[in-house]
Amino acid sequence: MTAVNNVHGRKLEPISMEEYAAGRAKPSGPQRLVDEESMRMFEEAIAREDGVDTRDTDTFTAHMEESYEEEGPSEEATFWAEKYNADESVPVEERVAAFTAKQSVKVLKKTTKAIESAVSSGAFEVEMKSGGLTGEDVVAALEGISKVETNGGRNNTISSGMAGGVLQVIPSTFKDLLNRGVVGPKALKALKKTKEELLAMSNQESAEYLRDDNKAGAMFGLAAYLNKTERVEGHEYLSLNDGVYEDPDTKGRFEVKGGRRL
Repeated sequence: MTAVNNVHGRKLEPISMEEYAAGRAKPSGPQRLVDEESMRMFEEAIAREDGVDTRDTDTFTAHMEESYEEEGPSEEATFWAEKYNADESVPVEERVAAFTAKQSVKVLKKTTKAIESAVSSGAFEVEMKSGGLTGEDVVAALEGISKVETNGGRNNTISSGMAGGVLQVIPSTFKDLLNRGVVGPKALKALKKTKEELLAMSNQESAEYLRDDNKAGAMFGLAAYLNKTERVEGHEYLSLNDGVYEDPDTKGRFEVKGGRRL
């Protein structure tokens, strides 16, 4: 049999049908097949699985070409590259590639434990609920970020930009999250710190704090993540005590809790 060298613009290498029959993998990068006849049979089987009439040549061809389109970057990779990562000197495409390449890294148990502790603390329950996020969603997202930021927690050091913690939060973000109340009463209670204590820290001290206290590193990373996903609303109600208030313009009533309008 003659090996197929190129199908739908992709370079192919010969393998045995036993190898290929081991599972249906979505095409990604160089593909390996046996010959044109075997490939056609496989494509038809896949198309039938997807409900395509393989007797309709145009529909069948269009379906297979569409299924062979390379996937773009994941939503998580794009988010990290465009919003979370602060190094704008590196092109976005390279940042996306860096995130993607690190996703096979195994996260340390202590890193996952710190992330889970921050998520389950209830400090950001309102933001997560309003954003339609489950605890599992957020833990998975933060674990993904830890993989590229600190190799899953293995390289929990202070960067040249003074970022610290398993999720690498920079000093300006650290203070901004505190000043705007994004890291509010519940988070501070969980960390057993006051806002004044944390704001009094120098850049070096805040980086060391986040590096040395995994829970703090995860808590501030969580706050930064939610803030950058625009799931944290403005905190113009910080000066108000918890309770129900009336809007003077609309006469509508609203509740304030923890400095946030619910």
